[in-house]
Amino acid sequence: MWRACRRAASDEPVTMTKRRGTPVKRVKHSQSAKDCDCFNESPDKNMERNYILSFLSKTLPQSQSDGDMKGSANKRSASKKQKDNENNRKKSEGEKYRRSKSEKDKKNSIKRATSITLKRNRIIPLNDGSGGCVLVSQTTTFKETPGAQKDKEIPKQAENQKKKLTTFFKRITAVKKKARELILKRNKENCVKDTKVPAETPFTGFEKIPAQDDFIEESFQEDEPNEDLQDLPEPGRISACSSGYFTPVGESPVIARREDIQRLSCRSTCLSPESEEAFELAESDYVGSASTGTAVDSIGPTLDAVTAVDREELRRRLRAGELLYPNCDNSIWMRSCEQEIIDPIRGTTTGIIPVWLKGTLLRNGPGSMQVGDMTFKHLFDSSALLHRFAISDGGVTYQCRFLKSNTYLKNHAANRIVVNEFGTKAVPDPCQSIFKRVSALFNPGESLSDNAMISVYPFGDEFYCFTESPTIHRIDPTTLETLERVNVSRHVAVVNHTSHPHVTSDGTVYNQAMSVQGSYPHYSIVKFPQNERSKDKKPGQMFESAEMVASVKARWPLHPSYMHTFGLTEHFYVIVEQPLAISVPNMVKSQLLGQPMCSCFRFFKDEPTLIHLVERETGNLHKTYLAEAFFYLHIVNQYESDGHVVLDICCYSDPAMLDCMYYDALKEMNKNLDYARLFRGRPMRFVMPLDPKAADSDTNLVTLPRSGAEAWWRGSEVLVVPELLCDLGCETPRINYDQHLGKPYRYFYAISSDVDLENPGTLIKVDTQTRSTKTWSEPNVFPSEPIFVPSPDPQREDDGVILSALVWGRGLETQVGLLVLDATTLHELGRTVFQTPTPVPKCLHGWFTSDY
Repeated sequence: MWRACRRAASDEPVTMTKRRGTPVKRVKHSQSAKDCDCFNESPDKNMERNYILSFLSKTLPQSQSDGDMKGSANKRSASKKQKDNENNRKKSEGEKYRRSKSEKDKKNSIKRATSITLKRNRIIPLNDGSGGCVLVSQTTTFKETPGAQKDKEIPKQAENQKKKLTTFFKRITAVKKKARELILKRNKENCVKDTKVPAETPFTGFEKIPAQDDFIEESFQEDEPNEDLQDLPEPGRISACSSGYFTPVGESPVIARREDIQRLSCRSTCLSPESEEAFELAESDYVGSASTGTAVDSIGPTLDAVTAVDREELRRRLRAGELLYPNCDNSIWMRSCEQEIIDPIRGTTTGIIPVWLKGTLLRNGPGSMQVGDMTFKHLFDSSALLHRFAISDGGVTYQCRFLKSNTYLKNHAANRIVVNEFGTKAVPDPCQSIFKRVSALFNPGESLSDNAMISVYPFGDEFYCFTESPTIHRIDPTTLETLERVNVSRHVAVVNHTSHPHVTSDGTVYNQAMSVQGSYPHYSIVKFPQNERSKDKKPGQMFESAEMVASVKARWPLHPSYMHTFGLTEHFYVIVEQPLAISVPNMVKSQLLGQPMCSCFRFFKDEPTLIHLVERETGNLHKTYLAEAFFYLHIVNQYESDGHVVLDICCYSDPAMLDCMYYDALKEMNKNLDYARLFRGRPMRFVMPLDPKAADSDTNLVTLPRSGAEAWWRGSEVLVVPELLCDLGCETPRINYDQHLGKPYRYFYAISSDVDLENPGTLIKVDTQTRSTKTWSEPNVFPSEPIFVPSPDPQREDDGVILSALVWGRGLETQVGLLVLDATTLHELGRTVFQTPTPVPKCLHGWFTSDY
């Protein structure tokens, strides 16, 4: 049977082990948890366990009181021995005792068919603050009584035994309550309050947790529910469906409180009776939705509470066979470009394109979901397609070409998918031996897919396409031709890097990468300096000057965090270590077995997010802050202000939105009631005091004027609680990058991530000071990431224009355009629309340059 293990106040996850014959078993704790007396396993200190075991030994039936639960076997053995003695006695008296084999089989068959077994298992959690629990199991077998009364006696015995079991578990509850009271009384005197848990504790236990039904078995459905089961925490499992690697199993959590975050996420303090009383809060302390300038006590429930369409209305649409999200056209992501547009084409311009606006808007994103007869399974697997909008003298031209990566060339040479992608398993290569696969583990830049379909960034006067693998591609910004392939790991020792480096005003490029130092993963900052040498005509000089300027040790040696971007202020690097991790053992397994990358991801929903501030001058870690578990892809901006670091992030409660990007999920989105909820995200602001002063746990450490964010001491750590910037889903955020990267700012621009809006294709401008928003939208039009371009002589932060590539929905798949908005008012200035010979899918990220 499955038994639940006690969860200690450590970084170790809840694990389940399978072992037979153990009625009550407590888990073995980590070394850090044993340091606290109230978690010690010794008989003289764990009073609750002793009380329950003592009660069980006196209460369970004789056949079950044995510690190994062998009562039933012993009973059968005694019965067999008695029969053997009887047979020997008969034989010694000269009586013949024979029985044919057929008679024996007949008797055994009748015996098996005329018995009934009642089995009852209960998991009883312990409310001592540890999250531990015990499993009590009782099994009773009744044999059918020969004769006319057998049909009446079995139900009668079963009913009597059921009553006895009900009484038994009520007594167990009373004993447990008494033991808990003694534990709390003892904790008040002896509990060590600030048990420190090492941050580097490996976190590997959520990978093989069984389903809930495997370890909770209840034979008597008509019983009243056990109140003790109501507090049993849901295991942080990851669903095992083919397109569900990122969705935590179970219902959405209840609205959490700040104290709950301390208990469930941080778990670095042993609970005393006083802290137990602190959980008994009034209803008004719960936060279901956040208003402007108010701290968001729990990210998940806040996002789940947001809905643009009532759920009952969605159910009505589903029953009526209507589209659940009729205004969101999912085909914009699933289209495939069938023909490259190499020579620039001209379109039709309406309105006015400012004459001072001159340059090139480069875009990158998914281009084709097909290779031969095969289809990619995930949006991130699609072949990279580059777009170019050239703007000059009030006119615009358009081009598009595929990025000729090694992956693209191999796939199209074989006319099938032969390289594993994020969510797609490739066709096995019979020529690749196991030895080649093992050797590929030591060269990730060559073994991983180099399909760089995420972003475009400048290195000096050169432009490179990025993805998470360490291989990038240089392109010609005029012709979109793929020029050169650069493996960054050959210049600096990194395993991978983010898709969003930062380019500073002097041309220096910084990126965050993962490196291995002393057999331990680290989050490292790599600097690509823009020096005199890099201005030579020879391409790629900045990579030869690359250096690692700072590193932070990952908290879990076998599960480093997945990171898509990072932050940069005047004096600090900002590294956000979210609990979505990459399992190193599964990474090795996927490489050897040819599995997609998504099988390596694990989301630990009960673990906190860590925000590291690293000093730019020394490369040393300044401080690490705790936050509630959340998932993110993009950081809006970050800056320093009055002794604080302000960090704005587009937050999701979990990475389920990655599941929404599977090809099958996109096709079925209008049949999924939860699709909009899974894609729900909001921009939130975290404020971290740089030098927090000593204070009690009820004192907000954030002293920044007009800030609703909070920070609280939790033992020796600081827990930061964000505030909501606006109540609209925002993605691919952009700012006035040249003037306000890492500096105080007021405005950012984004596209909507809410698929259930009246116009899901909405551009958003957010005022972070007033929390007000402006929007632009048009039915059946879907804009991409908004790029801010300042006017020639800007007088204020938002003095300029917004550029956004447009695609159209149903019926207009071959139409693409460039939209120009006034960045201050978000009013349309003009647009140019192109008719193309091929469908055009929506793009992701890009860069505007005035040099080409």
